[in-house]
Amino acid sequence: MPNRNLVPLLVVLALLSIAAVACSGSRGEGGDFGIDTYQSGGVLEGRETSYQAVLDQGKPVVLNFWGGLCPPCRAEMPTLEGAWEEHREDIVMLGVDVGPFFGLGEISHGIGLLRETGVTYPAGNSTSSSILNDFNLNGLPATYFVLPSGEIVDDWPGAISSGPLRRRINELIDAHAGL
Repeated sequence: MPNRNLVPLLVVLALLSIAAVACSGSRGEGGDFGIDTYQSGGVLEGRETSYQAVLDQGKPVVLNFWGGLCPPCRAEMPTLEGAWEEHREDIVMLGVDVGPFFGLGEISHGIGLLRETGVTYPAGNSTSSSILNDFNLNGLPATYFVLPSGEIVDDWPGAISSGPLRRRINELIDAHAGL
């Protein structure tokens, strides 16, 4: 049995370890996941596909996680759509509805939001909750900037505005060109 004086110290160390893992950056690779397609945007093939199939297209990916009943997600969608229209030859914009995992809507809410906002970029949902851990998702929206290798080179927690989005897309395109 540990010394009673050490128990508070061990508890603090355990909590710090958990916090360090929870707050760690998302750089690296997020992992593959299945996608049930809401809309293809001329990019996704079939009703069901995978994130790996998107990466295999050889373009950098702007991966945005959102929810159908998420007000900041709704607010940023026109910005993402504008960037998609501007850079669609150089990148894949992919919206993944994870709202059901956060209590921010069901699939019908996600599909409805896409229709209401007029978004045309590829979008769908994942039925695997492992995506939350794989991408260290703690809130919505969240945007990741990914090379075709799957390497996450940057991320943006929360709603992203036009200036930071375009800068990061240009940096992503430059990083891909430099490979």
